[in-house]
Amino acid sequence: MSSSEIVNSSEIVSEELIDKAEKFFSWEFFSEAFFQVLFVFVLKLVIALVIFFIGLKLIKYLLKLMRTVFENSQIDVSISTFLLSLTSLLLKTLLIITIAVNLGAEMSTVVAVIVAFIGTVGLAIGLALQGSLSNFAGGVLILFLKPFKIGDYIEEHADGYEGFVEKIEIFYTTLKTRDNKAIVIPNGLLSNNSITNYSAMKQRRVEVFVGISYNQDIRIARKAILDVIRKSELILLDPEPIINVDELADSSVNLKVLVWCKTDDYLLVRAQLLENIKIKLDEENIEIPFPQMDVHMINKK
Repeated sequence: MSSSEIVNSSEIVSEELIDKAEKFFSWEFFSEAFFQVLFVFVLKLVIALVIFFIGLKLIKYLLKLMRTVFENSQIDVSISTFLLSLTSLLLKTLLIITIAVNLGAEMSTVVAVIVAFIGTVGLAIGLALQGSLSNFAGGVLILFLKPFKIGDYIEEHADGYEGFVEKIEIFYTTLKTRDNKAIVIPNGLLSNNSITNYSAMKQRRVEVFVGISYNQDIRIARKAILDVIRKSELILLDPEPIINVDELADSSVNLKVLVWCKTDDYLLVRAQLLENIKIKLDEENIEIPFPQMDVHMINKK
C-alpha cells in the first residue's frame, strides 16, 4: 500500500470517528437516550404499582381465607388473631421486597444491603426495637401459656387497667372496659407483670358486709339474710352460704355474707344481694345503724 493510500484511508477513518462523535454528543442522541431511560423507569414504576395493588388484594384474600379456615377448625381465637397479624406482616414485607426487585434491585443486592445494614446499625436497631421485641415475645408467651383468652375479664396490676380481652395481636392486647372504652396494652407489660383473670374460674365467691345494731338479735338477722339467699335463683347453694360475725365495730355488729355464683353473674348477684338484704331487714325491723358518737357534757361550777 502506497503512502497516499494510507493517508486516504486514515482520513476516511478520522471522518467516520468524527461523525460518530458528533452523533454521540448531539442533542438528538441525548434526548433519545433520556426518553428511553424515562420510558423504562415509568414502565417499571407502573408495573410496581400494579404489583402493589394486586399484592394487597391477594394478601387480603389470603387472610380472609385463613380466617375462615381458623373459624371452621375451631382454633382458639387468641391464637388465630395472633397468626393472622403475623402473617399479614410477613406477606407485606415480602411484597415490598418484590417491588424493590422489580424496580431494578437484584435479590442478591437486596440481601447484601440488608445484611450490611443489620451489621452496621444492629446495635441501634436492637435498642430502638427493644420494646417491640419485648412485646412480641410477650405475645408469644401469652398465646402459649394462656393466662387469659379472648372474652376474659382481666386486670393488670402495673397501671390498674381492666376490661374484657377483645384482641391479642403481635405487639399489643386490646381491652374493652365496661363503659365501652378500648385500652391498648403492650404485651410485654402483661407478660412481665401480675394480672388478675376474673373469668378463669367458672364460679366466684360474692362477699358483702352487713351491719346491724348491737341491740338486735344476730340469729334473727342471720335467718333473714338466709331467706334472701335461698330465694335468689342466681346464688348457688353448693358450696353452702356462710354468714359470720366479722367485727364488733364502734356502732354496729358487722356480719360477713359469703355466697357463690357463676362468674358471669357476679356483679348482678352482688347488687341484688345488697338490695334484697336491705329490704328484708327493713321488713323484719332490724336496724342498720350509722356511725354515731356519745357526747357527755360535764357542768363545772
